[in-house]
Amino acid sequence: MRRKIVIYLLTATLLSTVPFVEAQQVKKVPRIGWLSAGSSSAEFPEKQALEGLRGLGWAEGKNVVIEYRYAGGRNSQSVFNRKSKIQNLK
Repeated sequence: MRRKIVIYLLTATLLSTVPFVEAQQVKKVPRIGWLSAGSSSAEFPEKQALEGLRGLGWAEGKNVVIEYRYAGGRNSQSVFNRKSKIQNLK
């Protein structure tokens, strides 16, 4: 009987010292929407923006996601539609 009590006490002591495992929280990655009225071939402002982000410690695909949308020189309604699509991304 005494042996069972000792075993129960040891088991309870060991189980109480084991840290509880928690699930890792999914970290939300910041998302930037790049909207241009031009086409994707005009990269100059885009490259400057990426260099500026890199200078601040942001790396596309590592700690920030950039969603690109181009209107291709179409009317302002097309730009507005693309803006709405970027805003709805989660």
